[in-house]
Amino acid sequence: MGQEENIRRDILLEEYRELNESIRHRGSMFATVQSILISGSLLAVTFALREPNLDKLIDSGIFIVAIFFVVVAWLMHLTATRLDKLLFKRIHQIEQDPLVQMPYGHHKTYDDIKDQWWYKLRRQTWNIVFWSLTIFYVGMLIWNVSRSYDVSALAIVLLLAIAAGQLYCDIRTALSSEALL
Repeated sequence: MGQEENIRRDILLEEYRELNESIRHRGSMFATVQSILISGSLLAVTFALREPNLDKLIDSGIFIVAIFFVVVAWLMHLTATRLDKLLFKRIHQIEQDPLVQMPYGHHKTYDDIKDQWWYKLRRQTWNIVFWSLTIFYVGMLIWNVSRSYDVSALAIVLLLAIAAGQLYCDIRTALSSEALL
């Protein structure tokens, strides 16, 4: 191997390390922020449910804040996942570069597990958590509004819930689109 090839190889390996570190750091930050947002939403809902004398408007506001926390967490999850996919794509290119010759890197591991049922389930875990919390919080909001306000307020909450579901689907479709690559 010539000097130019050694320099190029060193640059590729440094890029590989930086990309891996970026993914690892984002994962760590993601876990921290998600813990705060999800815990905050659960704390808010617990407070609303434990205080029977709380004004129903405040109750509804607390559920809306909890839903907002979950939606923010969900959007962060979707964008972090999308960014990680882009970085892993570059990592796979580096692993396959003839100068690097990394037969047992991320690419090999992913190829070995990508069709496993447990891996597919693992990839959807956060989506399951977010959907579950969102459905529960929206249900509690609807229940709270239905016992306090007239039917028009309940209809508005239902329309907002439907709009939020549609927004999620639109964002999910946009982020999974190959046009963003």
